[in-house]
Amino acid sequence: MIKLTPHFNLHEFVQPGKSGIWRGQHVYDKARYIAEAILEPVREELKHWQLVTAGGLNIPVGQGLPISINSGKRSKAYNKKKGGARTSEHLWNRDSASVDITIGRNSNKVLFQELLDVKHNLGQLIAYVDRSNLIRFIHLSIASPRFPEPQVLLATYERENGKCRYAPWDGEIVRP
Repeated sequence: MIKLTPHFNLHEFVQPGKSGIWRGQHVYDKARYIAEAILEPVREELKHWQLVTAGGLNIPVGQGLPISINSGKRSKAYNKKKGGARTSEHLWNRDSASVDITIGRNSNKVLFQELLDVKHNLGQLIAYVDRSNLIRFIHLSIASPRFPEPQVLLATYERENGKCRYAPWDGEIVRP
């Protein structure tokens, strides 16, 4: 296991069952940058919040919750299977890299708020909101030529077709 920071290792950033796709210095460098410049500072800030786990357990101020990476670098085939765009930042091409993260649906709003404070390091920050107005997970990508300025979006699922609709974030986590 290759440790990137005190709380994150390279294995977490790679598509499940595909350890071979992380080979290469550029993959290591991008994963380390995301862990050091974005995730570790946010994890530290989460210690200042009273958090609630998905099971409803209260986590006292000062303890914080670990940030789970749901999806990081993907192969083209896996990205297609997951419904990802051909130009997905999950492919970690050239200057791009992205991860999907969570600390639990009941506390992801706090995570999103903290990520707004480090958005200068980000290309995209997208909250994926479910039908009950809870954030299922958060997508973030590093700043790149494609997204040189932070793009903050809210993604909601259409009831009719199950597809996502993206809209600029207006300061509220509420389905339109």
